[in-house]
Amino acid sequence: MKISIVMATYNGELYIEKQLASICNQTVPPDEIIISDDRSSDNTISIIKSFINKNNIAQKTNIYVNDTQLGFAKNFLNAINKSSGDILFFCDQDDIWNLKKIERFIKIFKEKKAMAVICRQKYIDEEDNEAIPMIAGSGIYDRFSFLKFSKIVRRVDFSEQINSNRSTGMALAARRELVLSCIPYVNKYSLSHDSIIGLYASLCQRMYFINENLVYRRIHASNTSQPILGFFSRVSKERKFIMGLDSRIKLLNVCLKEWKEKLTLKQIKNLKKTIYLYAVSYTHLTLPTT
Repeated sequence: MKISIVMATYNGELYIEKQLASICNQTVPPDEIIISDDRSSDNTISIIKSFINKNNIAQKTNIYVNDTQLGFAKNFLNAINKSSGDILFFCDQDDIWNLKKIERFIKIFKEKKAMAVICRQKYIDEEDNEAIPMIAGSGIYDRFSFLKFSKIVRRVDFSEQINSNRSTGMALAARRELVLSCIPYVNKYSLSHDSIIGLYASLCQRMYFINENLVYRRIHASNTSQPILGFFSRVSKERKFIMGLDSRIKLLNVCLKEWKEKLTLKQIKNLKKTIYLYAVSYTHLTLPTT
């Protein structure tokens, strides 16, 4: 079972070394590290190359710098296409992994024959201090998880996945065949890879959740996506919040259109209900002008 780390970078000089260190010090090391850089204008590439040389990982690490800027989503797709592993671990440039993350994930892939595995996350700030969110989904951070999710490992049901996306990219790993089967939808509908992978794996009843904090997700001003850490954070990021609703509605409509023959009547009903509720929320919010 070959393990690939798939990382997309862009101007990540502040935190990239800590992320790489947490990968290289894993109890189960990866077989390859694929880095796709979207033409960083800072020292990201030189820091990566220096780290590779200092840690003697040149044989299993490949860096690809895009000819032109592709943007976040296509940069990740480029890294995926360059990889060759059986299991792909998606990796951001600014987080820190628990040193047993790969070990824990691979055990579930083997024991449960999982198609995708996700884990809990903790938020950290620029100085690696814990940042506690006011509002966050259970798959991300939940102070009451010991009540709701008493099991360390559990299967994620399709209805749960459509109502609250659990497959956040930096906490997700998936089998290669699953990822490749989802890429056409990513390209056709301009979707994020992690959301569609999570939906398909849960539909097949083969996505599993590890109730352990195996990723420390860094929150800073340059995050591509940011969680809601409090009421004022939600208000100030209303534009992103509304755009997120729009993306979610789009994703679920794609699921209804493309997988209708795979869905049960109950699942179709649940999908339509969820789309309606998101749409109602969307129409009751006003997109602020820039």
